[in-house]
Amino acid sequence: MQSLLEAISTKFAADSTLTAGFPGGLWGEAAPEGTALPYVIQSVIGAPITWFYGSSSLAQVQVQLSAYGIGRDPTIAKAEVLAAAFRDATLTLSSGQNVDARQVSAPQPQREGRDSSTADDPAQDDTYAVHVTFEYAVRM
Repeated sequence: MQSLLEAISTKFAADSTLTAGFPGGLWGEAAPEGTALPYVIQSVIGAPITWFYGSSSLAQVQVQLSAYGIGRDPTIAKAEVLAAAFRDATLTLSSGQNVDARQVSAPQPQREGRDSSTADDPAQDDTYAVHVTFEYAVRM
């Protein structure tokens, strides 16, 4: 599934709207400590193999893209832009073939806590993660 995650990273980096909207970048599993908000985390959350034929197989890979930012509504808005960029986008993989792609969840906000740089300022909003799940059919 590494080639799928690399293709997601490549698409993200090539989209100036995404790189401008998420100056903290796109990371796998976790962002380094001190990464500027907003940023995106990508995680494989499932990859069941749905068929085999000879030496070929098809996996339905579920990838969660999580937009992290300050404030619920601004982070949801950024996650919707992120979702639009990846919705129904088949990707070019270095190994295997992405034969189908679809968004399988609406953006789901989750309060993560107070931004440590503004924790003493009650006027600042909380940090939110907004999760969106996509499913990619990958033929190997």
